[in-house]
Amino acid sequence: MYTNKIINEEIFNFISKKGRSCFYEKGQIINMDTEKQSFIYALIDGYMFVKQLSCQGKELIIKIMNPGHFFLLDISDYESINYQYFALAKTDCRLVKLVKETFSKAIGDNKMLKEKWEEYIYNQVNKKNLIIRDFTLFGKKGTLYSTLIRLVNTCSVPKEHGYKILLKLSHEELSQICGTTREFISRNMNQLKKDGIISYDSVDHCIIVKNITFLRNYIHCESCPLHYCELS
Repeated sequence: MYTNKIINEEIFNFISKKGRSCFYEKGQIINMDTEKQSFIYALIDGYMFVKQLSCQGKELIIKIMNPGHFFLLDISDYESINYQYFALAKTDCRLVKLVKETFSKAIGDNKMLKEKWEEYIYNQVNKKNLIIRDFTLFGKKGTLYSTLIRLVNTCSVPKEHGYKILLKLSHEELSQICGTTREFISRNMNQLKKDGIISYDSVDHCIIVKNITFLRNYIHCESCPLHYCELS
């Protein structure tokens, strides 16, 4: 399950060493209005959502970033596309940011760093392909179940009767991860609670997945490596 680890130590350490520290309060956004050039960010503390906004105004959460992870916000092609990527601080966050051109030059000059970046891209592609498979083959309900499994692997701790997802997520936020409606999420989360598959922590109301085997069986889980079965 989830451990607070660095996703790719060599790249994360390079960004942390060469970049500039910054702090974002809960609810702050990193986008075209706040940044005038492209950066790669390493997350030191907190949780961030990487979001995609369509020209119709629909928001999707495409990544949940934990401490030890990094992400790129590239604004260079913004004028030629009809959607925008941005990051939202789900909690207070401390990051280090490095100009994209500086990072790109380092990859070109450093063989080891280039290999690690290629490894990271390869893993990201495989992860995305598996998410697309789950979301395509098993319908809306399978999409929700896959998301709950990936949340357990992304940000949870073991409990006596399951896994507690550390990040409090609203049904609206779950719908933005799943690409469906809040009403569908609410109806199915209530059913999962009624069936004893999930519950909610009595103190902070975070989700507790009590029967992850049920969710895995529904989507024919193949027990992929954990770094493929995350939302980061």
